[in-house]
Amino acid sequence: MTTKSVTHLAGIITTAGWEDNFKYPWHPCLIPVGRNYLAVEYAAMCAVYAGCDTIWIITEPHMQKILKKRLGDYIPDITNIQMDGKPNWDLKKEIPVFYVPIPDKYANKRDSYDWCMMAGSLIVDKVSHRISKHVVPEKYLFISPYLITPEIYFTKSRSTFNDFKQV
Repeated sequence: MTTKSVTHLAGIITTAGWEDNFKYPWHPCLIPVGRNYLAVEYAAMCAVYAGCDTIWIITEPHMQKILKKRLGDYIPDITNIQMDGKPNWDLKKEIPVFYVPIPDKYANKRDSYDWCMMAGSLIVDKVSHRISKHVVPEKYLFISPYLITPEIYFTKSRSTFNDFKQV
C-alpha cells in the first residue's frame, strides 16, 4: 500500500510581532548570521531544505520592500539536482516567495509573535483559495528567523514534513 504524500507544503516565516530587545537600528530579522547572509534568508533556505512548495513571509508593511529586494520573488531549489553524482540542471526548480503584510487592524491590538503566525496562516489560506483550489496548502511549516536550527534537521525531516499521515 502506498501512502499519499502532501501535494502542497507551505513554509510560513513570520517576522512581525517580535519584541525587539536588542535596540539595533534595523529589524531583528535582518541580523547577520554569516557573511552577507541574514537570518530571514537562512529561514527561507531552511524552508527550501524542508521541501516547501511555496514560502510566505508575514511581515509589517514597511518591511515588505526591504525583504523583497533582499530575497526576491523566487528562491532556487537545488536540493534535487544531483543524479549519479553529476548535477542535472534540468531538475532545478524555483520556489515562489510571497510577502504578506499584517493588516492594520491587527497592528497594535494583538501585536504578538504567535498571533502574527496564526493571522498569517489564515491570510495564506484565504489568498490561496482565491487563486485556485489546487494551490491551497495541505500543511503549514512555521519557521522562525529568530531561531537558528541546523539545516540538516530540515533536510533529514523532509519526508516527515511531506508525509500525509503526520498531521
